Amino acid sequence: MGWRTACGPGASRRAPVSHASVPRTICVQENCTAPRSVLLCRGMAETRSRQTRLLSSLSYAGLVALAAALGYLTFRATQQPRGDGQLTEAVVAPPPFIELSGFSARREKTSDAERLNVTLRLRLSTRTPIDCYVYIVARNEHVSPKLWVSWPDEAASALTTGGHFRGGSPPSGQAIRLTSSWTRVNATISHPAGRPPFDTVTVYLVGPEGEILLERPFAL
Repeated sequence: MGWRTACGPGASRRAPVSHASVPRTICVQENCTAPRSVLLCRGMAETRSRQTRLLSSLSYAGLVALAAALGYLTFRATQQPRGDGQLTEAVVAPPPFIELSGFSARREKTSDAERLNVTLRLRLSTRTPIDCYVYIVARNEHVSPKLWVSWPDEAASALTTGGHFRGGSPPSGQAIRLTSSWTRVNATISHPAGRPPFDTVTVYLVGPEGEILLERPFAL
């Protein structure tokens, strides 16, 4: 409430003036009483500032995603083999699924010899036949010197001095053709006279390039 000067008698007195009719805008921040135009300008400035920050964040995220995508494409391009000026992907055929069943090993001893007779069956889970080679190795690695004998006899060239398959000469094994039907394998392994008995038999199935398709040990 203010004061005003009165006219007429008693002019020396000032009458109070009420400002109740003057509109004021109350700001919710710190209870300020700034004029409406000032508040509107301040609100518009804050809105533009938020929009600018949002656009900056979206632009940065887009640049990061673009850089990651370019890096991935570059990595894929460097990993693919090149041929005739074009990118090509190497196609690796999955190994055939080979089933082994009916394994048995029976010791036979006569007055002049000892032998181990091994029988087993093999087949493929697919209809496409494959040519491969069978190796069977009987071992006893708990004695000194270690004892091992291979079947067939010429398969020894494909084994290390410790009796483990090393590949390199697949034709030295027993050649067979595997199909979806069972193929029976019979092997006779001579046992050295006077040596301890075998305690393990390992069956190897080897592909034409010397790759091991199956390795299955059996305890005796």
